[in-house]
Amino acid sequence: MHRPNIHYLGRLSLDDLREAYRHADALLFPSRLEGFGYVVAEAMACGTPVVATDCSSIPELIDDKSTGLLCQIDNVDAFAKSIVELRTNPDLYEYIQRNAREKVVKNFSNDRWIRDYDTLLQKI
Repeated sequence: MHRPNIHYLGRLSLDDLREAYRHADALLFPSRLEGFGYVVAEAMACGTPVVATDCSSIPELIDDKSTGLLCQIDNVDAFAKSIVELRTNPDLYEYIQRNAREKVVKNFSNDRWIRDYDTLLQKI
């Protein structure tokens, strides 16, 4: 069903995907089950605040009110409240943008993964 406020972007190149994240006001991620939140990490790496469910691996990425906002599963009111909070509190918005990017770069970058795997393999 076509909705006037939904704009389908189609398949994006990596550069276009980064630009889409950077131009988004926020990423809403109401997942009920997630192995690892690549979409969440990608958005955070681009400085896009994330509002997501507090489930599965997402809390490993998001520290509530520091690197994003967490809501209970199926709690639409909490999602709406979090979106309003981001929109009306520019200091919180900028704080989350900065912290989110720093956390992903520090903990989930390719350089970090390579270093950690190398350390692990050296122990084996």
